[in-house]
Amino acid sequence: TNTAQNSNANEGANANANSNSEPNVNIDVPPPTDEDAVKAQLEALENDWTVANINDDKRALDRILADDYVGYAPNGAPYSKADYIKTNERDLRVEKWDFDDLKVNLIGDRATLSGKITYELRDEDDLKYEFLDKFVWRDGRWQATGSEVKQIN
Repeated sequence: TNTAQNSNANEGANANANSNSEPNVNIDVPPPTDEDAVKAQLEALENDWTVANINDDKRALDRILADDYVGYAPNGAPYSKADYIKTNERDLRVEKWDFDDLKVNLIGDRATLSGKITYELRDEDDLKYEFLDKFVWRDGRWQATGSEVKQIN
């Protein structure tokens, strides 16, 4: 989903990264197993992702998106993590957003979060999207591996 900046408490070390690594983070933490806790973690991450998108915070996007991330635009076109970060732009129109109908599906170290997001825009009609985001528990934190978005208004 084109949504948010990561201030997630579980952000941490990535063995293949240099600017993302935090030396005191335990990357061998097993994935959480409580669906309600995972839903809360992923909702917080979605908010962070939304903030990162709106502010074009490339560093936060780099942390939120897994290196193997593949997203799909509303027109069905696929894009990589590098494409996503390179083409994202600051959006000064967004005043606030709300998530609705959030549902989590948790299987081991993988999770999906689906739902709706409504962006309230300055001097424009609201934008509403349905989304399905895929996550993997890697390096002691959730990372987005995929996203599908469809405009519904």
